[in-house]
Amino acid sequence: MFIITDQINCHEMSHSYFGDAIGIRYFEHAWLKESWASYCQYLWMEHKRGSADFEYCLFNAARGYVTECQTYVRPIVCRTYDSSWHLFDGHLYPGGAWRLHMLRMKLGNDVFWAAVQDYVKTYFHQTAETDDFRKILEKHSGMNLTQFFDQWLYGRGFPQLKGKHNYDEKTKEISVEFQQTQVDAKLQVELFNFQLEVEVIDEENKSHVQVLNFNNSDKASSTFKLNSAPVEIRVDPRQLVLFTMDFNPGEEFLGKTLKNSPNIAQRIRSAIKLADIGTRSAVAKISEALVNEKFYAVRGEAITALAKVNTSYAIQAIVEVFERETEPMALSLMTAAMKSIKHAAVEKSLRNFVENPRGGYKSLANALEGLGKYGRKYEEILKKSAEDMGWLGIVRGGAYRGLSQFRNSEIHEFLKQRVAPGEMEESRPAAIAAFAENASWLEERYKRDAVEVLCNILAEDDYGVPRVLLAAIHALAVLQDENSISKLKAVKVKLDPQDHIEVDQAIKSINSKGEPLKKEIQTLREKIEKLELKLEESPKKE
Repeated sequence: MFIITDQINCHEMSHSYFGDAIGIRYFEHAWLKESWASYCQYLWMEHKRGSADFEYCLFNAARGYVTECQTYVRPIVCRTYDSSWHLFDGHLYPGGAWRLHMLRMKLGNDVFWAAVQDYVKTYFHQTAETDDFRKILEKHSGMNLTQFFDQWLYGRGFPQLKGKHNYDEKTKEISVEFQQTQVDAKLQVELFNFQLEVEVIDEENKSHVQVLNFNNSDKASSTFKLNSAPVEIRVDPRQLVLFTMDFNPGEEFLGKTLKNSPNIAQRIRSAIKLADIGTRSAVAKISEALVNEKFYAVRGEAITALAKVNTSYAIQAIVEVFERETEPMALSLMTAAMKSIKHAAVEKSLRNFVENPRGGYKSLANALEGLGKYGRKYEEILKKSAEDMGWLGIVRGGAYRGLSQFRNSEIHEFLKQRVAPGEMEESRPAAIAAFAENASWLEERYKRDAVEVLCNILAEDDYGVPRVLLAAIHALAVLQDENSISKLKAVKVKLDPQDHIEVDQAIKSINSKGEPLKKEIQTLREKIEKLELKLEESPKKE
């Protein structure tokens, strides 16, 4: 928990330089402060905990940004927005931080940091925009960075690669080819010009590195001449470029990379791909590698990937790894994955964990939530944990989420008491979410009661932290009651402008409740019209 607190502090202190000492000229250049603050968090992790934690920060940043891009894509420097607050998203924070990392890698540490110092001195107590930063980087590096900024800052998206390889045993040559697949005229996502490092490791443990150049082409390839058979293919082994990749070099290669790669992202990606393959042998390779895996996040992410396999041998592997795990941050990742599984072996492990906790607050909260899947035999444990007064109400919230899965009227009344004023300020949002989730499965009268309770929360004058109101807004979206829309509109006056989008999204969700039915009706109407037209056109019998 203190690591998270330190990262937040580091982020905010970074604004002393990026955002305060140097302001932004217009809001489209917000990445010059928020992307910088995010990247400074990762740099602090590198300084404080080492390269592995830094590499994991980059992995998580890429995942967060890419996930948001599945919903929408925009340029990092974006001049079109309804409100400036709409720019403060996954594109701005992790997406922009990755652009800074690529610039650092492209220019090299010495040149990059010298340029950054010059940038801070030049624009100290002034405002700056993106081109100001670019020009100073160019001055120190001697590079023309126009294309980089056009693609990565003013353009949309990122490279999405599909790869293949072929090994010729006779010539001992292995060829690799990657193709960009992200081009989308509608989304205005184009080809990227960039370089991609590929490393091949042979049986003699020798490294062979080549650079694939994507230069105004969707494809790039290379052939490696080896003295012995290849055992690994590592793509972007130094984390120089932001991209996604569809590439399966095979179980053997992936297993070796999971065991041997010095880069955290490489090992995690290999574990995820092995889990995607999902065979017994692929799962065995994950289990084998995790025995000696030293970094907590690789173990945690591997279990997260295995949780999606949903086979008996995958679940056995999960339980075996979980039972010997002691690192709190790994346990947090593992329990977050295990709470989505319903299996006797997982139930036993979670129950034992709750009875004899060996992790932090989050791990215990996840385990309690997971036990809720197994019914009312855990009601006493969950209600007892719902009295926990620990840090930030995290455990208490996990108990509420577990209880919400019982889906019955008694729990409705229990949670109804917990959403009322007097509940711990920190855990009240979790109680509100659980209350709505439980009610959504009950008879209509309980849903109406829940809506009334939630609307009353919106009307409270002394509601505490804004998270309480936001939780009530999200809960009303879950219950999909059109009568709550007027209350949702009215609550905007209590919220900061950046939170108005939460209200708008909730109202949009409620209004779209009948959309699937409307589409079905429209489809049926079109079919009837076509049939009527055919009848009119067919010759009539005398």
